[in-house]
Amino acid sequence: MKRRIFIFALCILAVMILTRHARAETISWSLPTTYTDGSAISSGAGATITTKLYKSLDHITWGTAIATVLNGATSWSGNLNVAPGGTIYVTATATIPAENVESGYAPYYTYTVAYLAPSTPHSITITRP
Repeated sequence: MKRRIFIFALCILAVMILTRHARAETISWSLPTTYTDGSAISSGAGATITTKLYKSLDHITWGTAIATVLNGATSWSGNLNVAPGGTIYVTATATIPAENVESGYAPYYTYTVAYLAPSTPHSITITRP
């Protein structure tokens, strides 16, 4: 029983540490306007583009999409779950649902999460006793 309580407490501590620095980030992109053969994507089809976002620690293995953004939207906000000082790589693919063909991966973007530090002290005064 004590071991279960210890493991539970350890899990709670891990969640607190991992979420302590959690904050929302916004990823933005431009939608494709042409097919790979250079022909134009109609504005109607462009308005339905689904974008899948991927993150990686090595920019080689992308795994499962972290978000799917519908109806031609060009941004997503959410928690990327990266500790301060950590670096991730982000890419995207596009699909026109009626055609059900997914693009290749976009060139990746490198993102390093900044460390958050407190503001500098202010209103310093000296008084004489």
